[in-house]
Amino acid sequence: MTAMGSECLIGWSRLRCSNISLPQYTLLLQQVSAHNALQENRSQVSAMPVEIERKFLLANDSWRSVVVKSSRLRDGLLAFYDGRKIRIRFYDDKATLTVKGPRKGLARHEFEYAIPASDGLVLLEQHCKGEVVEKTRHHVLVGDQQWMIDEYHGLLDGVILAEVELAREDTHVHLPDWIAKEVTGVEKYRKINLVKARKKKMAHAARQAKRRSKDLAHKPMA
Repeated sequence: MTAMGSECLIGWSRLRCSNISLPQYTLLLQQVSAHNALQENRSQVSAMPVEIERKFLLANDSWRSVVVKSSRLRDGLLAFYDGRKIRIRFYDDKATLTVKGPRKGLARHEFEYAIPASDGLVLLEQHCKGEVVEKTRHHVLVGDQQWMIDEYHGLLDGVILAEVELAREDTHVHLPDWIAKEVTGVEKYRKINLVKARKKKMAHAARQAKRRSKDLAHKPMA
């Protein structure tokens, strides 16, 4: 048995209580592997790379029982202008530089290139505007479609969003029972706006706490 075959059997054995079959599990591992290879160096792809995705809120946590792969991601924004952005990202210990164009409908151009981890770390820590966003990306297979559930940590702790990448905008998407409202294109759920909203909430809480502390300091003793 190959190392890949052993990994499939070991991983699937942990999910035997779920509805995912061994063939489905093996297929998803192959899809994830191919996706990661593409993300590592899209410059080798001759066709114009286009990202087509839909985004959803989660209805419950039942998706956790069918997760087959998870990666730790760290994102930093290097530049943003008129819907275009340049991002540095770490997939576990691998760094990538991504350029995204403005969205048209569900689609946008996306160019992602692998860069040395040492370069990525300098860019992430010294040249990113705003906060570095951390999350765990969980991969789930629904039929023949791969879903990615992003569970945020740190500044955006508690935010969980699901995405499904599509080959075409009109591709039919089977929605599992753990999916709730679709938020594709909703400004509130763009990462940059989630960060702004959380910072605003934290600043407001800090002002309220300072005001309460000041009021207590001036309150006469009984």
